[in-house]
Amino acid sequence: MRPLKKKNMPLMWMAFCFVPAFAQTSNQQHFANLSRECVTMVPTLPEGVLWMPENLNFPYAQQAFLQALTDRGTAVYLPEVNTNSGKPQFRLKPEALVVRYEQGANTGMVRRVLTVQLGMQVLAPDGRIHFTETCVKRLEDQVARKNLEHIQDNRFPETVGTPPIPRSPVWIRTAVLSAAIGITTYLLFTVRSASGEN
Repeated sequence: MRPLKKKNMPLMWMAFCFVPAFAQTSNQQHFANLSRECVTMVPTLPEGVLWMPENLNFPYAQQAFLQALTDRGTAVYLPEVNTNSGKPQFRLKPEALVVRYEQGANTGMVRRVLTVQLGMQVLAPDGRIHFTETCVKRLEDQVARKNLEHIQDNRFPETVGTPPIPRSPVWIRTAVLSAAIGITTYLLFTVRSASGEN
């Protein structure tokens, strides 16, 4: 059993997640940030933990969570074959990373809603559940519709959402409505005039 050293964390982070220059507002970066926030729900673990994630889904989110856990001062160990450490096991289960787009404040903007759901559990060496919790974090903001291709990454399908159909400008909707009312009124009077002549 060997401890996971903080000095190795930046290299591991780069290995799991390539972040372009403009990624401060990317969906992937927000998912990582929300995952880090979930660490605040975990109790203090002075004896350290064995890192045993339940799946390998969303590796960049798991890496962000692990980084935050070690930054908080928790010693994290990677299990080795046939090693009984006598330390509690930390089980992380990323359950959902979802992005949704809605109509924005104007036609050039969309409302972005990101949700992260992580299952967390700490098992004592004898198998008893020491801690179990589901963390749900949510973020909402406005992004320019033209920038959607820059904040998504097709290599990670969970970062890609379907934008809403752009709404027509108000003046177009008003013009269409006025035209419809005008045509209806014209047809109504035309029909009445024709009926009266007959």
